[in-house]
Amino acid sequence: MIVAEFRDRLYAYIGGILNDNDCKLIAAGGMPDHIHLLASIGKEISISAALRLIKSNSSKWTHEEFPDHREFA
Repeated sequence: MIVAEFRDRLYAYIGGILNDNDCKLIAAGGMPDHIHLLASIGKEISISAALRLIKSNSSKWTHEEFPDHREFA
């Protein structure tokens, strides 16, 4: 679950992941169990690759920064 405790930091982290890969996060929001992202994806990366980077890195970051939220995936 995406709780208020780390939601804004998670969105910022995802923005950083995108920036590092020639993409740009325009807006982020969602519900407690999922995220909606509006992003500009660079021409050198596929949408599926961008999503794979976001999902894997954000899960790892959340587990490291907020160990009480191990169920986050």
